[in-house]
Amino acid sequence: MNDSDLFQRFCVQERQGGHGSWRTVKCAHGAVWDGGSVDTWVKAKHRGRLQFRGALYEADWGSNKLHLQMVTPTETVRVR
Repeated sequence: MNDSDLFQRFCVQERQGGHGSWRTVKCAHGAVWDGGSVDTWVKAKHRGRLQFRGALYEADWGSNKLHLQMVTPTETVRVR
């Protein structure tokens, strides 16, 4: 975490098949110095691998633009 950063938002992301771009499933409302928590349900649309990760976004003081600060390790689920 950067001491100059103030606003934080935590998001859950997914991607199908283990490659390609990440899609944001749901984000917390976010807060000052607290990224929040997220509860969500997902339904797989295809068989194969479905990957999930958490992403923490932060905005500098005086800025409205969020930037990706860090991501969690990826968790993989096999959909049959």
